Amino acid sequence: MTKHLRAALLGERVPFLLAVLAIWTALRLFTTGVLVWIATSEQDSSIYSGDVPRYFEVATLWDGQWYERIATAGYPDSLPLDDSGQVRQNEWAFYPVFPS
Repeated sequence: MTKHLRAALLGERVPFLLAVLAIWTALRLFTTGVLVWIATSEQDSSIYSGDVPRYFEVATLWDGQWYERIATAGYPDSLPLDDSGQVRQNEWAFYPVFPS
């Protein structure tokens, strides 16, 4: 970003990294709010431990639960199979640092 463009967008007194951090923080708060809103309005409330879902209960509802299992127990040594020999859902579908 050129100096003139940055000055026009942000002003001379606001450091660039501070502006980036502020934008990132605002967007993070927004996405967290959207996640909690969707979880409270669309998700069955019987899965929560209390009346109001806590952040980590919401964050691990979907794909987050698989990453939590990988972090705590690691990947399985072999693919888990059901009674008919089909591979069951498992941690191998979630690779480290893979964007979801």
